Amino acid sequence: MIKLDMKLELFQNIKVNANLIFLLFILLNISCIQQRKEVLEYYPDGQLKSKYYINDDSIVDGSRVVFYPSGNVYYKENYASGKNIDSIVFFRDKKNSLPSEIQIIEKDNSIYVKNFTTSGELEEEGFYTKDNLRIGIWKFYANNHIKYIKEFKVIRDTEYTNQLWNLLPNGDTLTTGSSLKYSISNTKITLGDSIQFLFQSAVPTFSMNSSDFVITIPKEFQEQNFNPDFSNYELTSEKEGIQTIQHYSLSYDSLHKSEKMSIPKTLHNKTIVFDIKPLKTGIDTLRGWFEEFKTVKNYSNIHNIPWFNLQNTNQLDTIEYQSRKIYFDIPIEVVE
Repeated sequence: MIKLDMKLELFQNIKVNANLIFLLFILLNISCIQQRKEVLEYYPDGQLKSKYYINDDSIVDGSRVVFYPSGNVYYKENYASGKNIDSIVFFRDKKNSLPSEIQIIEKDNSIYVKNFTTSGELEEEGFYTKDNLRIGIWKFYANNHIKYIKEFKVIRDTEYTNQLWNLLPNGDTLTTGSSLKYSISNTKITLGDSIQFLFQSAVPTFSMNSSDFVITIPKEFQEQNFNPDFSNYELTSEKEGIQTIQHYSLSYDSLHKSEKMSIPKTLHNKTIVFDIKPLKTGIDTLRGWFEEFKTVKNYSNIHNIPWFNLQNTNQLDTIEYQSRKIYFDIPIEVVE
């Protein structure tokens, strides 16, 4: 009985100590919160402009709310020791507005954005670069369904729509837009082996059957490659620039006979097959573009690809072409 009482007394002491520690923890946190100072900023007319908190080092710490001159909330955000964390929620300039936009700051300083309609339905979502340019896959909605998807790239500091998929409400892809599909024999190979690439127009921009396609890549991509934003591709026509090589569709390809046999002839004009053999080990990126060509008019004996018509000097100056590029970058690893 004495041992039981001793155990009970010991348990009670432990419980009291645990409660005391918990109470001290709460008081410490309250003390920390109380050490933060509220800062209020005002418009010239006296209307509240923003409200936030700073710590003892005068660094923004905690929630921050910014207001329109009308007094409605403009946006809300959170800080931890001067660094914006989590997300920024924007509102329209009206009372009790639903969020108009949510921005989520990523570790690489890119921003994932969701935009909403006035009724609160998701309208579009995707990434912005730190320079406020769309990048990567963006989804656009109508009536709570994805209406179309765009892939954006930044080409020479400019936002570029690289691919476009128009969708039906059930998710099926329409035959309008501009996109490609490709397959690679292997993205990791042994030095001395070759890699085979197969590119095919999924949805052409100009014509389903009468366009022609060309792929352009650096001649020696492991030595001289395009920049990630392709800012150096305009040098390709100069001797000191990057030397390039073109690959043409199966309609003009006499090397890949087995592929021509296995792929329906109706797809030959929009399918390109080529091989590369890396010359050194390491991790690299093959960059290039898949370009569609089409003459504006149906000229007699005139080809869609401009340089195929160099001998037609009589009509050369009067031929009008339209073209569109889809850029790609494919990682490749070569090992011993």
